[in-house]
Amino acid sequence: MIEADSMWTNEDPRLHLRSSGGEGTPLMLLHGMAGHTHWWDTTAPRLVDSFKPVALDFRGMGDSDWRTDGDYTTDNWIADI
Repeated sequence: MIEADSMWTNEDPRLHLRSSGGEGTPLMLLHGMAGHTHWWDTTAPRLVDSFKPVALDFRGMGDSDWRTDGDYTTDNWIADI
């Protein structure tokens, strides 16, 4: 079961993260286009014995903020990671 939701920001937009707990090496879980963090709801809990999985909603997807300027370039998604 997913234990924690949080919003993270370094600048606009705020990005949504879901943590499944765990004590191991951090593991960033990324969804595909038009996806969201919930794609990992069944997989992430199975990884907590070896990793600390954290799922990210990319800008404009899932519970992350939308950009008012519509800037959703690949370069910005990479910068979000």
